[in-house]
Amino acid sequence: MALTEAAAAKIETLLAQEGEEGLALRFFVSGGGASGPQYGLTLDNQQDGDVVKVCHGVQVVVDSMSAGYIEGTVIDYRTGDGGEGFVVDNPNTRNS
Repeated sequence: MALTEAAAAKIETLLAQEGEEGLALRFFVSGGGASGPQYGLTLDNQQDGDVVKVCHGVQVVVDSMSAGYIEGTVIDYRTGDGGEGFVVDNPNTRNS
């Protein structure tokens, strides 16, 4: 699992706006089925059992159940004519 530099920069901005010590990016997987997994991102504190990774200076926490589904996943932040937002690219799924 990795963050692009653009994603890390946006997350650092969001963390600074929150102003709360100890917050990290929580990346999680929910759902699944025919349409593939659904991904979520939120700012949260590390919990017991979380897998922790630091990407471009940003701490990312993942619950142990989600960790197995996100190997090789890259989170990017893109801006363009269609708006802006985080994009999750998981090479292990057909529809991510």
